[in-house]
Amino acid sequence: MVDRCHEIRAFVDPIPNLFLIGRNGMHRYNNQDHSMLTAMAAVDNIQQGRTDKSNIWNVNVEQEYHEQKGA
Repeated sequence: MVDRCHEIRAFVDPIPNLFLIGRNGMHRYNNQDHSMLTAMAAVDNIQQGRTDKSNIWNVNVEQEYHEQKGA
């Protein structure tokens, strides 16, 4: 499957009052913690009048996966 999420982002990012968050909104895997972080970042942006969404898209972009299965 070809990753075309950048096209979705390019289309919706210019809409100032639209903040995509979580797994379904961002169309990418986020665990529960990452999904909550995107929501909290969106709320902060709204409160501050910030329309740049780069801080939301930067949640969970690390190459290393942090969750580990218990023994």
